[in-house]
Amino acid sequence: MPCDHSFACRFPTALLFLSLVSLFVLGCDDRPKRYKVSGQVTVDGAPLGRGVIQIVPESGRASNGLIENGSYTMRCYEEDDGVIPGTHRVTINGAEHLSNTKIKWNAPKKYSQLNDSELTATIDADTEELNFDLSWEGKKPYVENTGRSSVEETSDDI
Repeated sequence: MPCDHSFACRFPTALLFLSLVSLFVLGCDDRPKRYKVSGQVTVDGAPLGRGVIQIVPESGRASNGLIENGSYTMRCYEEDDGVIPGTHRVTINGAEHLSNTKIKWNAPKKYSQLNDSELTATIDADTEELNFDLSWEGKKPYVENTGRSSVEETSDDI
């Protein structure tokens, strides 16, 4: 039966075109699977006012989150897209830059260094409760002088 260019004749062609466009748009994300992750960071039970959390896989892209009043949400490629699955190392940086040569540490410095932080996280599903309670272990926040001549730690400058 010859085609008379009616809707019935053009519909299969339009449907095929829309299907191919949909597959192209939806199937182009070569990025690894990610789970939405958020939580709380506390220091000796009190929310960390401001800071940055980073979840670092052995291979693949790290995820970052800004900590505000103890709360954070992770991003990998775009806002709130989460963390790739696996068990990863975690850093939490609570440093506040007071000047070019002074940093106030509102969370223990050891958690800010990937080689020193003992924090880990296993990501295998979406979670809103990936919480970390850091400890000063009897110490307290301090100001670090990062001038070239020496590095001092003082708690009197707070």
